[in-house]
Amino acid sequence: MRITRRAATAAIIPVLALILFVAPSGATQDATPTMNYSCETAMTASPMAGMVNTSMGTPAADDDHDMAGVGVEFDLLYIDMMVPHHASIIALAQAAQNRLTDDRLQTIAGTIVADQQAEIEELRGLREQWYGSTESMPMDSAMMDMMTEMMPGMGDMNTMAMQMDPVALITTFCDAEDPDLAFIELTIPHHEMAIRASQAALEQATHDEIRTIAERVIQDQQREIDELEVIRAELSGDGTPTA
Repeated sequence: MRITRRAATAAIIPVLALILFVAPSGATQDATPTMNYSCETAMTASPMAGMVNTSMGTPAADDDHDMAGVGVEFDLLYIDMMVPHHASIIALAQAAQNRLTDDRLQTIAGTIVADQQAEIEELRGLREQWYGSTESMPMDSAMMDMMTEMMPGMGDMNTMAMQMDPVALITTFCDAEDPDLAFIELTIPHHEMAIRASQAALEQATHDEIRTIAERVIQDQQREIDELEVIRAELSGDGTPTA
């Protein structure tokens, strides 16, 4: 399934706002390759183990900041969405590597860890260079108002929250009877969200560096989706991937 740029542009801002709202506090720091996530350690590796924060975070120190600036600073919003989003799939891929039985899935999981950790480091470096800090924006009342206004039709909040929660992803994977199919079913929608955000970045980003990263995300993650759909069709006996 390929996602059109037109659809992405219409959806991206509410997606980004939702992600910033529901992402677990500290998820970016917790879900990194140095955590060595696995099914055995997932519930003890993170102080946020199994918990998704669906309440508003700590208000910004400067309550008077202009939320209109969030629209202008699309690049900042993209970074603050993509870093924890990458971190959660890295955690899943790490946990999956010891349980996947298909060699192709093992390769994809390893690629996810390597490529997306490199992109996290790149995005954090750009954030520090442009905005003076590697720390993500807090969710405050102004951001909540914007999210509420722009949220219609964006689907179930808990599903979106799970994609940002490394422990939730790992727990779902580890509880599944078929680890190969579970990894595929969790990774495809996760990649699709990153593609939607990145397609919008091609049109709305200010910095060329963000557009370059977005192009890479689209290319790499769409390729992985295509590979995963082929593998899923073979494993499930369908013969051909779904359109």
